[in-house]
Amino acid sequence: MNQEEKKQMELLEQAIDLFQQEVEAKDALIQEQLKVIQAQEQHIDKLTGLLNKIFEE
Repeated sequence: MNQEEKKQMELLEQAIDLFQQEVEAKDALIQEQLKVIQAQEQHIDKLTGLLNKIFEE
């Protein structure tokens, strides 16, 4: 493997590492967004329960 091929391999490895970091960061973001959505769903459920009690009276 000549010097140019070695340099290309190094750059490719760096690109793969960066892509993997990006995927991991996006996955972490999705997990945080999922937690927010679940909290919002719980809040909606509580509000729905309160509204149902109000309308029952």
